[in-house]
Amino acid sequence: MTRLLDLRPSRAFEVGDPVGRRPGAIRRMSLWLLSSDLPPDGELADHLHWLLDRGRLVLLGGVGSVRTCHRT
Repeated sequence: MTRLLDLRPSRAFEVGDPVGRRPGAIRRMSLWLLSSDLPPDGELADHLHWLLDRGRLVLLGGVGSVRTCHRT
């Protein structure tokens, strides 16, 4: 996602990464999270505009189908 969007995530981890300081505890799922500067209960359109203002919005339409959109 980082390369696809050309954005660094607010938080990310991979399957198998250690969880905190607990010995032997590992992540069972991956995460790539991008937080906007907007209130979490804001309109979806505002969050999408926030992302477009950063230069990228990628639409994932199934396996092998990726389109990049730019704000006009």
